[in-house]
Amino acid sequence: MGSWNVSITGNDTAADLKSEYTVAFYYYPTEQALQAIDHYVRENGFSEQDAPEWCDYYYSLADFMHSKGILTEEVKKTALDMIDNGFGLEIWEEAGEKTLLARQKALQKFREKLVSAQPAPKKIKPNVYTEDIFEVGDIVAVQLQTAGKTYSENDIKPLTDEEFAAADGKYIVMQKIETHASWSSAIVPQVKDHWVIFRLLDGIYDTVPELKDIDMQKNAIVQAGSNISPLFYCESSLFYFKRRKYKVLGNDKTDIQLYQNIHHDGISFGVERPWKNPDSLFLSSMGKEFVKRKHSGSLEELKEKYAALCYWHGIPYRLSDTEWESERDKQKDALFADLERIFAAGGTFYEFNIVQTVGMVSVLNRRIDHLYAKAIYNNSKLVNALLQYVLQQTDEDLCMDVPRERGALCRQCREEGGVQTDGAPEGFERFCWKR
Repeated sequence: MGSWNVSITGNDTAADLKSEYTVAFYYYPTEQALQAIDHYVRENGFSEQDAPEWCDYYYSLADFMHSKGILTEEVKKTALDMIDNGFGLEIWEEAGEKTLLARQKALQKFREKLVSAQPAPKKIKPNVYTEDIFEVGDIVAVQLQTAGKTYSENDIKPLTDEEFAAADGKYIVMQKIETHASWSSAIVPQVKDHWVIFRLLDGIYDTVPELKDIDMQKNAIVQAGSNISPLFYCESSLFYFKRRKYKVLGNDKTDIQLYQNIHHDGISFGVERPWKNPDSLFLSSMGKEFVKRKHSGSLEELKEKYAALCYWHGIPYRLSDTEWESERDKQKDALFADLERIFAAGGTFYEFNIVQTVGMVSVLNRRIDHLYAKAIYNNSKLVNALLQYVLQQTDEDLCMDVPRERGALCRQCREEGGVQTDGAPEGFERFCWKR
C-alpha cells in the first residue's frame, strides 16, 4: 500500500483510480459504471482479502461518488460497515498508536461525510481532450490574438511591443500531421486524452489566406522548448480554434510521412500568462532560417558568441555573488585563452544560427573541442546536428574528449557514431570517428 498520509485519498490507489472513476461515470449509467469499476479492480488483483488495498479502493470510490452527488445506498452501506467493523486497520496498528488514532479520526470524519446530505448530482467529465479534431493533412488558418498581451520570446527572436501588438487579428497557417493519445482509460479504452500535432507554416496574413497563396514548403522554426522543428503539439479541442476564428483551407497528405517522427514541443492555447503565451511563441517562430556555417568573423566576435552561449558549468549555487562572479571570470578567462590559441593556430570554428547564435564548435588538428549550445538545447538534437555538420566538413579522422560528468554529450557522441578509445585525460572520455 502506498500511503503518504492517513486520509481517505492520501494513497497511490486512490490517486490512480480517480481518473478511471471519472471516465466510468462519464461514459456509463451509475450501476453499469460500478460494475465496470468492480470488474477492473478485481482483474488487477484487488480483493477483500487484501484489506488495506481494498479500503483504499472502496473508500476513495465512496468519497468520489458522494462529492459528485451520485452515492448509492449500497456503496454507502458497504463503506460504513467497513468503517464500523475496523476493516483494514491492522496495517495502521503496525505503524504505532499515534498513527492508528490519526487514521481512526480520519475515518470517523469520513463517516460523518457519508451520512450527511450529498450535493445535487454534478456533471462528470474527464479532464482530458476526448475529441480528435481535424483530419490528418488539414490545412488550418487561425487568428493571432496579441491584444492586451506581453511578448515573451525576446531571447529567441526580438520583437518590439509595437510589432507584437500590430499582429493582432492577423492569421497564421498550420497543417495537422497526426493525433497523439497520451492516455487511454483502462475501463473505457475508447476514452483517450488527445493532443494534436501540427506543422507550423512560415507566414503571417492580414486576412484568412487562400490556399493558392500559401507556400506549403516553407516551414516555421518552432523553439517552444528544447527542440527545433516545424512541429508543435497542442490541445485537441475545437474550443480554442473557434475562439481564434479558424478556417480549414484544404487538405494535403502529400508529405505528411516526412514529419511523423520529428521531435516537437508544445504550444498550449490554454496557457495565457505574461511570461508565456501562444501568440508570442507563434510570432517568434516566423521569418527565421536555420543557418549552419563556418565562423568568418574576428576573434572578438568569436569570444562574444561563446560568452553568450556559456552557462558556466559546475559553479556551485551556494557561493556568494562575489565568489560566483570570481569563479565565472576564471572559467571565462580560461575559455578565451583557449579560443585565442585555436584561432591563432588556424583552427576552424563552426556556428549554428537561428536569429542569433545557438551553437558553436571548434576543430584543430583533427580534434573537436569547445562544443557549446544555448542552455535549453544541451539535451536536444541541436548538439547532434552540430556534430553531424562538423563530421560532414572533413574526410579526416576526428576525436573529441568529453568530461565524464557531461553524460548527455557522451551519449550524443555515441549516437553520431563516435567510438570510445583510450588516451583521454583523467576525468574524460575520448570519442573517435574514423573516416
